[in-house]
Amino acid sequence: MMNKKGFTFNWIFVLIAGTLLLLFFVGFAYKHIGISTQLGNKQILFNLESDIQSYSKALQSDKILKIPQGLNVDFRCGGLHVEEEFKETDLLIFSPNQLQGDIYIWTQSWDYPFKITNMFYVASKETTFFVVDNAEIFQEIPQRFKKVFLNQGNNLISSKLMDPKAVFVFGGDVVLPSNYKAKVVQIYPNLELKINGQSTQYYGDSLLYGAIFSKNYEDFVCLQNKALDDLERIIMIYKGKADLLKIRRECSLMYNELSRLLGEFVNNPGYYDLIKNQNRNLEKSGCAPVY
Repeated sequence: MMNKKGFTFNWIFVLIAGTLLLLFFVGFAYKHIGISTQLGNKQILFNLESDIQSYSKALQSDKILKIPQGLNVDFRCGGLHVEEEFKETDLLIFSPNQLQGDIYIWTQSWDYPFKITNMFYVASKETTFFVVDNAEIFQEIPQRFKKVFLNQGNNLISSKLMDPKAVFVFGGDVVLPSNYKAKVVQIYPNLELKINGQSTQYYGDSLLYGAIFSKNYEDFVCLQNKALDDLERIIMIYKGKADLLKIRRECSLMYNELSRLLGEFVNNPGYYDLIKNQNRNLEKSGCAPVY
């Protein structure tokens, strides 16, 4: 018959072993949950980029993207973020803030003057776009987005300028309170604008909307620089095409001029109108257009 001491020792051994085994499985379960969440967020990143990428075939369109409940999604220049996970991307995605839940996405083809790439504009229902005295911009922003048209002098402007989730679009200079919290975009002639007081140029309407939707001045400049890299790549393709086509004697002078303009275009995107007109002149003269 087992004595009392032996029975007590076995009971303690079983208790300790059982506790260690339980701790092992609990630790394994928590670790497994952490890995599963990490893998899940990575998969969401890949799916999100894939969804947006497939959308780039449209010249202009808008839709809703479903995001799993409780997840924070952030678009920054050159990257997608889901919680702590990050993925680099070549997509040009302009977004004003961190997003949760359903997000609205709008895409436009950036033609300057030829097709370069697609721009993507993303926001949630938390962001309100206040467009002041510019009916064209107001109409162009899709109805899915929360937008309000205001006339200058509307009393709502001063109060909404204190909302950090508001985006204001003004034409030219405007007197702003020193403590305003909204993002403010001021549009000027000659392709110039300001984002919260910081000046920059922009190249075409697609990048103007990029400025309106971007997180801040720095994010817009970063994304525009990436867009200009794409522009340079396409310019060199069309310059090469113009050089090949100039073997046609009757059109050689016109192709030479277009090739020269395209070469200048790399360093001066302001040559937009000259290139557009020269390509049109080729077509009018019975020569094959370059684009």
